[in-house]
Amino acid sequence: MPRRKTRSLIEPPPRSRKVGWFDQRVQGGIVEVLAAPDVFTFHAPTKVLHGRGAIARLGDEVATECRRPLLVTDPGIVASGLHRRAIDSLERRGLAVAIFDRVTHMATVRSVSEGVAAGRAHGFDCVVGLGGGSALAVARGVAIVGAEERPVRELVGGWGAEAPSLRMLPLFSVPTTAGSGSEVSPSAPLLDDELGAKLTLSGPGTFSRVAILDPDLLASLPTRQAALSGVDALTHAIEACCTNLATPITDALALAAMGILVRDLAAAVRGDADARARCLVASTMANQACGNAKLGLVHGLARNVQTLFVVPYGVTIGVFLVPVMEFNRPAALPAFARMADAMGLSRPGEPESSRAAAVVRAVKRLLAEIGIPRRLGSDEVDRSRIDELARMVFARNTPAQLDRAALASVDVGGFAPSPNIRRARYADVVALYERSLVGWTVEGAPPPVEGAPPPVEGAPPPQTPA
Repeated sequence: MPRRKTRSLIEPPPRSRKVGWFDQRVQGGIVEVLAAPDVFTFHAPTKVLHGRGAIARLGDEVATECRRPLLVTDPGIVASGLHRRAIDSLERRGLAVAIFDRVTHMATVRSVSEGVAAGRAHGFDCVVGLGGGSALAVARGVAIVGAEERPVRELVGGWGAEAPSLRMLPLFSVPTTAGSGSEVSPSAPLLDDELGAKLTLSGPGTFSRVAILDPDLLASLPTRQAALSGVDALTHAIEACCTNLATPITDALALAAMGILVRDLAAAVRGDADARARCLVASTMANQACGNAKLGLVHGLARNVQTLFVVPYGVTIGVFLVPVMEFNRPAALPAFARMADAMGLSRPGEPESSRAAAVVRAVKRLLAEIGIPRRLGSDEVDRSRIDELARMVFARNTPAQLDRAALASVDVGGFAPSPNIRRARYADVVALYERSLVGWTVEGAPPPVEGAPPPVEGAPPPQTPA
């Protein structure tokens, strides 16, 4: 295919071209913008129940089609006693419940295999996921492998023309964090320890039957976890607005979620119950948006750090969010202007460029307030492996391509395979990884919430404010 032409964007007037559903005006530099398809799809089949005490309805929903559920959760949920609310609701309907509570902080292929074994020993006919993003991802993996009766590696392929048409046992998801939105996602990202790779199971048939959002389950959520999960939800909303697949439907969800999160996330981190309830719904909305508009470079960069290094997921996402926003901003001024409107930052007659800059400043201040580190520490990420990280962005989701020897032959001469609104070359990806080790600055940020994630030692060097 012939290469799309670019032009110097400092020459007036700015051009207009169809990017996503809107006419995108691109200004202020030479950028490559990803064109949109002609037809868009919105798919969100999960039934959502939300409200205080909604967990009591779990048994009613499961009993409509199942008798022997497997409850997938983690040791922390069991230690807190939250799992009893799910079990009580299920047992009130006469359902025979078994528990698998060996999910770790990272969703893994091994946990899925162990969960399937526990389910088969119980004779399970459905899966209930209770917990944060990892528990819900493992629950989805157990439901898929339990129905397919094949190992995870044979089922990987993503959601595309050549992806396997995955079957799944009925899945019911109950989040205990306001972050991942996994309860309405079709995807189960799983770390394969043996391969050293992150594999994803996903398909049009891998959505939860029902998602139950009960803010009472967030009452004991630690401050640190509230912050780390909240930044994931915020990133879902922002990235959903910055892909070539964004539509009026996904924008409506993402922008509404973004407005809630910018207003309420700091209060939610401090433990405000009403703020946590609103952020819980916002995280679900954000995932419905990005589940259809897809995700951009923030997640594309962060997932590779997660594969090679031990860094909390929310920290990795938060560190990359600001640099990627700054990278995307010249290519997505109208999208950033809509974000400014949703966040209540716009002033009458203010140009799009000023509104876009205000969005970046607001996100910086919020991340600083909830204690998200501004860079990755040298003890967390090895700078000498940046080339490997960058090549992983250009590789596809197959074990062979994530092998170190195979990565050396990955073609990095074109653009990274991502729906990110601004197309990224290898040099751009390397620069973003380098930026994650340098960090970003924020002026006039409020002090971080007590108990929030500790900052990385050492302040990043001064940079030009957004």
